[in-house]
Amino acid sequence: MDLRHRQVPLPVDYGQWLHHEFLPGLYSLYAEPVRLACLMSATQFADLQRDPVSLANAQMLTDPDLPFQLALFTDQTEAIEWLAKETI
Repeated sequence: MDLRHRQVPLPVDYGQWLHHEFLPGLYSLYAEPVRLACLMSATQFADLQRDPVSLANAQMLTDPDLPFQLALFTDQTEAIEWLAKETI
């Protein structure tokens, strides 16, 4: 997901929608675990760290115990490399 040109913080209910509607819809289409790289600008990432609601959403969505993997990146190359890594 490329969020670099979106207004941040995202709506409060965005994390809930992603977790409860969007991602479950992907489970039937792709092998688990579904992996998503979230690309942000450095400013957006810094703002996320300062906003308690956005930080809580990010922590919820990057929890390693979830049936999907989501990681936050400010560098597109790192995001692509992470997506390309094989998981076991």
